[in-house]
Amino acid sequence: MPEVSLTDLRRLRVGAHLLDGRGADPAAVVRHLGALQAQDRTATLWSMGLRAGTDVAAVHAAVEGREVVRTWPMRGTLHWVPGEDARWMCRLLSRPATRSARRLREERGVSAELVEQAGAVLETVLAEGPRSRPAVLAAWEAAGISTDQGRGYLLLVSLCERGDLVQAGVDGKQPTFALLDRWVPASRDLGDEEALAVVVERYVRSHGPVHEKDVAGWWGGTLRDVRAAVASLGDRLATVAHDGATLLVHADAESSAEPSVVLLPAFDEFLLGHKDRSAVLAARHATSVVPGGNGVFAPTVLVDGQVVGTWRRQERKDRVEVSVTPFEPLPRRTFRAVETAAAAYGDFVGLPVDFSST
Repeated sequence: MPEVSLTDLRRLRVGAHLLDGRGADPAAVVRHLGALQAQDRTATLWSMGLRAGTDVAAVHAAVEGREVVRTWPMRGTLHWVPGEDARWMCRLLSRPATRSARRLREERGVSAELVEQAGAVLETVLAEGPRSRPAVLAAWEAAGISTDQGRGYLLLVSLCERGDLVQAGVDGKQPTFALLDRWVPASRDLGDEEALAVVVERYVRSHGPVHEKDVAGWWGGTLRDVRAAVASLGDRLATVAHDGATLLVHADAESSAEPSVVLLPAFDEFLLGHKDRSAVLAARHATSVVPGGNGVFAPTVLVDGQVVGTWRRQERKDRVEVSVTPFEPLPRRTFRAVETAAAAYGDFVGLPVDFSST
C-alpha cells in the first residue's frame, strides 16, 4: 500500500474535487460529486461554476433544464443532485436522517398518515406546475392540515426525502416545489445494493483519499454499508496510507498537476464533504471558518489544497467587491494568484472585481 505525503493528499483531493478546472459542465460536476450541499443557493451556484469553469448563466441553464435539482436527499440538508438520480438517492440516502427526525416529527404531529394526506393534496395543487412555498402551505391549510410550529417545513422535507417532491426554482425569494415525477419524468431507479455502490464510488472518486468513516458520515450510513459497497466495487477502488491511517482512493484518481489557488464558496463540499478536515484546515484556524462552531461555514481561500484564509463578496450594480482575510501574510506570488482567483469569480457573475485584503 503506497504512502502519500500531506502535500500529495491535498493535491489528490483538489484533483478529485475538480478544483483544477477539469469539470465538463455543471451537470457533470454534480454527477461527479454525487451531491453538492446547497443550503446557500447563491454560493453553491459558484461551487458548480468554479469546477466547470463556466459562468452563472450556464449553471442556471443546467438548473432550468432539470439536469440538476435541489432537494433533501441526506442528512436532513439541502443538496443539488443529478435530476435523473433524485428519486433513488432520496429514497435510499434519506433513511438515517428520517430515523433521526422521527421523534421531532412525532412531537409536532407529523405522522406517516399526515405525510400521505399532505402528498395527496399536492397531487392536485401541483398538477399544473410548480407553486411557491407560501402557496403550498396555504393549500395545506385550506385542506385542514396545520403548518404551524414548523409542521409545514417538516412536511416539505418528508415528501422530498420520499422522492415525491422536489424544489423546482425560485419565485422572488421563495423556493418553488414540483412533483418529482412531473419535473423529472425520466429518472432512474436502482436497487439498494447497486445504489450504494454508485454512491460510494462517486464519493471516493470525488473526495478521495478518504477514510471509510468519511464515506459513512457523508450520508449518515453505517460502516457495514460502506464496507459491503467497497467489496462489491473490487479493483475500481484502491487504498493508500497516510499518517498511520488507511484511506480509500479511486483507481483512476489524478492529483492536481500544479499548485492551485481558488476562492471556495460557503458550505463547499471540499470542507463539508469530509468529517476529518485536519489535512486541509489547521485546528487553530477552524473558528475563523466556522465562527461559534454553529455549522455555518464561511467562504474560504484555498492554496494548493490548504485553507489559508476567508473571503467575502458584495455585489453592486456595476461591480463585485471581493475582500480576502488571510490567516497569515501571504507571499507576493500567492497574493497575486488570490487576486486572479477573485477575478475568476467576477467572470462567473459577469462583473468587474474591486479586490482588497484585510
